[in-house]
Amino acid sequence: MMSATNTPGVIWDNGLQYYSAVRGQTVNTTHETKGEVPQTIITGEPPDISWLAEFGWYTYVWYTSPEDTSMERKKLGKYCGPFFNEGNAMSAKILTSKATQVNRTSVFRVTAEEARSEQFQKLSADFEGSLKERLKTGYEPLEESEELFDGSDASDMHWEKSPTYDPYEDTGPQHPDKTKKAMPELEEADEIQHEAYDRYITARVCVPKGGEMSYGTVMNRKRRMDGDLLRLGCSNVNPILDTSVYKVEFDDGSMEAYSANIIAEHIYSQVDGEGYTQYMLNEIVDHKKDSTVVSKEDGLITTKAGRKLPKQTTKGWQFLCQWNDGTTSWHPLKDVKESHLLQVAQYATNNGLAEEPTFVGL
Repeated sequence: MMSATNTPGVIWDNGLQYYSAVRGQTVNTTHETKGEVPQTIITGEPPDISWLAEFGWYTYVWYTSPEDTSMERKKLGKYCGPFFNEGNAMSAKILTSKATQVNRTSVFRVTAEEARSEQFQKLSADFEGSLKERLKTGYEPLEESEELFDGSDASDMHWEKSPTYDPYEDTGPQHPDKTKKAMPELEEADEIQHEAYDRYITARVCVPKGGEMSYGTVMNRKRRMDGDLLRLGCSNVNPILDTSVYKVEFDDGSMEAYSANIIAEHIYSQVDGEGYTQYMLNEIVDHKKDSTVVSKEDGLITTKAGRKLPKQTTKGWQFLCQWNDGTTSWHPLKDVKESHLLQVAQYATNNGLAEEPTFVGL
């Protein structure tokens, strides 16, 4: 896999980790698994490989930084698998042109049309050139030597041999006079409460707090003073039947307890069908403009036929948008107009902007 994609040798360990995760979530030819998925054998739950199959190993992708508000600032990178044990389930490990790896959730495919364009060919060539310059000898893939596997130079290698055991005959109990202690009864799988495989822990959520929506991180299950979990609720794969309670730490440092179904409800309400976080516009609350705005005096152009038409431009305008999670952010008018034209027209009418050249004809 790494050789076929010309993966630099310095990140082959990432490739092995990604490959191991794929093998653990898919059926393989190992005899001991008997046609079952290894992860299912361990946990008893059906596998979910969507978080591994979204992108191919070491393929070009577009990504944006959290501070970027527009896709116009997207950057080119290489997908190096998901971030294990860090961030949420959709966190991807991206190799940048500076030979650094970043954790990003806003990652997008490079379409076939984009890959054929001259602009992308130049971007990818510059990306590889920058990567090669920074990684130096680490840019080259590792060599796969057949001598490690065919045994031709086994005498020169100090491999530790696996121990062998001779079969023995069962001679019965060594102390017949002592009765064999009964094995303790095992708990049912549904009754085991363990946080190691808890799907909510470390999740980033936006939940109600003090009359408003606030962001926080699910830290762990809430316990009684004696450390008992069951009396404070029992976890279940079905969110409706899940009665467990979790502690959520908010960005301001405070911590509160929430039931699992409340957390699940707000997680599912904030993502689309493909698992991406979505933000719904609640209202436009303010606007501002700079010196580049077209004035009313310069807002008309004259055609060859002598007709006067308003200039079609959104330059210089910024709108303050309030989202469904209670947060606000400034955005260029061209972006807000493209996605929420009706709200822009209503705001312009209510705030005396309808006669401005930019808003004429909305």
